[in-house]
Amino acid sequence: MNKLYWIICEERERTLYEGRYLGRTRGAALKHMKEQVGRSNLTGLVYTITEIPVPLIREIVAEVIRGNVSAFPLSETRPPAPTQHPETPARYGAFKADTVVLEAADEADLPPQGATIHLRTDYDWAKIKACYMDGRGPKDVAAIMGVPVNTLAKRITREGWARERRQACAR
Repeated sequence: MNKLYWIICEERERTLYEGRYLGRTRGAALKHMKEQVGRSNLTGLVYTITEIPVPLIREIVAEVIRGNVSAFPLSETRPPAPTQHPETPARYGAFKADTVVLEAADEADLPPQGATIHLRTDYDWAKIKACYMDGRGPKDVAAIMGVPVNTLAKRITREGWARERRQACAR
């Protein structure tokens, strides 16, 4: 059974092809679009191929022609227009002082889904460095001190802790 597709193909905000195609599959519609555009490769193009639900459109048109417009009440399909403008949304401040530090490790302690999680930034880096200089590896230090491993690894690299530790061991 053939389906009706609507095809739009653009390159740099310039429409190369816009039209309908009647075919069996989306792949056939894609092949048709390539032929119309004159390309075998669609790299750099923005395109959409949408199947048009012809049976549903025919059903709606038949109901409208019969005068049975109440079968498709608009009030249920569209939300009412807002009468007042909503308040201007507040800007998110990642470094506000009122952020909450979450140190939950158990699933039972996790915040509800959709809650905002603020990352902790107040680590005691002197204690963390001392723990690292004692000879522990970054993963162990991260687990002991409650620091993300990648955060610790970046600090070790940036501040040269590994070099300091090698020099201390060599003495």
